[in-house]
Amino acid sequence: MSGLLINTQQALQLLLSGDPKLWSIVIISFSVSLKAIVLTTPLALLVAFALNHGNFPGIRFIVAVFNSLLSVPTVVIGLFLYVLLSRQGPFGDLRLLFTQTAMVIGQMFLCFPILVALGYAAIQAADQRVWETARTLGAPSWFSMLTVFYEVRFGLLAAVLTGFGRIISEVGISMMVGGNIMGYTRNITTAIALETSKGEFAQGIALGLVLLTLAFLLTIFLSYIQGKKGVCCMNEPLLVFRGIEKSFAGSQILRNVDLLLYPENCILLSGKNGAGKSTLLKIIAGLETPEQAEIEYSGESHSWKTVIRSIRKNIIYLHQQPFLFSGTVLSNVAYGLRFTSLNRKQRRESVIEALEWAGLTDVATQDAKTLSRGVQQRVAFTRAWILKPKVLLLDEPMANMDHESREQTSLLLRRMKSSGMSIVVTSHMQQYYDGLADQHFHFKRGRLVP
Repeated sequence: MSGLLINTQQALQLLLSGDPKLWSIVIISFSVSLKAIVLTTPLALLVAFALNHGNFPGIRFIVAVFNSLLSVPTVVIGLFLYVLLSRQGPFGDLRLLFTQTAMVIGQMFLCFPILVALGYAAIQAADQRVWETARTLGAPSWFSMLTVFYEVRFGLLAAVLTGFGRIISEVGISMMVGGNIMGYTRNITTAIALETSKGEFAQGIALGLVLLTLAFLLTIFLSYIQGKKGVCCMNEPLLVFRGIEKSFAGSQILRNVDLLLYPENCILLSGKNGAGKSTLLKIIAGLETPEQAEIEYSGESHSWKTVIRSIRKNIIYLHQQPFLFSGTVLSNVAYGLRFTSLNRKQRRESVIEALEWAGLTDVATQDAKTLSRGVQQRVAFTRAWILKPKVLLLDEPMANMDHESREQTSLLLRRMKSSGMSIVVTSHMQQYYDGLADQHFHFKRGRLVP
């Protein structure tokens, strides 16, 4: 114990006295890692953006590859580069082995997949309206991309800091392609390994304190950035559906479909009959099983099968011609409340409030199945609204309605949206949803196209 205290005291003396040997090691570490992160970041963010906004085959596979590269050991990268840069390797004539340039290249290989994967996640969380708004206002593609980067700047900065923390603390690459040459390629981690093996613990502890201080500062800064992100950014999505795949009779209906559902937001889906609109809604509602799909919920990603049951209570799906149960309008509206924790008095009060909200008080005691289509649709909306779902899925809700019924339905949808619901509507008639839909996607060969 006394030996540890003595070595720690000596380590602090080295740091505070400005020992040139020790601080030259620190400077080399920061110089190499800063060069690596600066050179890697632009290309990595461009790739992350292309993976988010590109429309080419194999995107999911490429993303999976980058995610898998996050766990590649540094010694494997070091070995790969050593073979390439050694005299017998294809790049031996460049004489880069055991140089800072080789260390920079190795750290670039290490941090590139980190920046792509984390940058992809940050850009993926951006509101699609950022890109669409920039484009409709006349911004060229490159400037629209920069606008997206600015809107998610805190997430991207967190990705860069994470990458920097990873490369400055690696040892395998620096040792194998840098050679641990004093005053030239010896950095913090290789010096710690060498000094410890020699039994010289003071310098190792001093350099370890530098790394710990850096880790602490990065953690504090990342926490600050995440706080800023929560203040400045748009609403976070309620649910995110990724990579939805569905086939019928050997024909693929949905191909790698992503859909982000935001509160107080309406998405309009259009496309020809059989394009997959209703199928997508039923998969989101848990009524159809996809071949593949992931759901991001409560900040974590899950497979569709593992989480759909827990979120189903927050999602309501209405058919194009909603089915009303036998009985009165009042009994239909009250149907779902019997499965909640409300007592009888609370259920009755909720039903009265819902009937007044929808203007159905006058028909509350009538047989629901004898009403006009427009009124039946309002009953179905009210039956859904009373349960306060977070997501409402509507399949052609205004089809075959007269003008007055459409106006009443549109008014109810606006009120439901303003209450915080996320609404997804399918329709062939885009004009019915002018002023209501915030985003419009068209089905084309199983994919959603803005």
